[in-house]
Amino acid sequence: MDAVVTLELTSPALAGIADREVVQRRGDATRLLLQELRSAFAAPVTLALAVDRGTVLAKAAEAGRDDAVPEITVGVAFTLLADGRVRDVRVTAASPAPALDSALAGAIARAARAGALSGLAPELGGDSLLAEVATTVDAQGIQPGTPLMRVRLPRYVVTPPTLLPPLPSPEYPMVARRAGVTDSVALRFVVDTLGRVDVASLSVIAGTYRDFVKAVLTVLPRMRFEPARSADCAIAFRVVMPFTFSLGRSSDA
Repeated sequence: MDAVVTLELTSPALAGIADREVVQRRGDATRLLLQELRSAFAAPVTLALAVDRGTVLAKAAEAGRDDAVPEITVGVAFTLLADGRVRDVRVTAASPAPALDSALAGAIARAARAGALSGLAPELGGDSLLAEVATTVDAQGIQPGTPLMRVRLPRYVVTPPTLLPPLPSPEYPMVARRAGVTDSVALRFVVDTLGRVDVASLSVIAGTYRDFVKAVLTVLPRMRFEPARSADCAIAFRVVMPFTFSLGRSSDA
């Protein structure tokens, strides 16, 4: 079965920036940079994937059932200079498919050599960037990253993790409540085989205001899950969890 691998870019945080024009410009610059990296990406002809007991599974976005595929996550950090050159390209999160790691790092270098990244650093608000490719997950309405390639991966029928009571609720930031500010936050993380949140796997994929994100991060380590299972074995599973802060009620997971 095929799974989609997408490309995402983490640039300096937009949290707390109220200027919509600045947010729009940075969003446009991010999309341009991703477009150039995608154009420079040379997909490996074959992808040797090591699957073992430590493999994390993720829900296949296009599957209609609770099908999951082995997760592929690659993180490559780099410094983007104002003139479009890059330096300090390094793999920060190696995948079980080394050829994919090399392909992403190579795409960054090729795009820079072609001069395609010139002028983007100032609009992004900084020079330290992280490009990540990953198999898509069911993001509960959150759009996946830029499609990058398709890979053929084994599929597993999985019972996803379920949140166990008591459910800790993030506190609504007092300043935001007084100002009538609302927000939605979404986090991506791994639930391990013991039903705990792997804090090291956390990434924020939606959230406009820093105080709301902090409120969610405070309670997340206290959450407990019934772990995901496949063939009656507990497995590590990556999930995306949304939190909505609306006035007149506590935040919901």
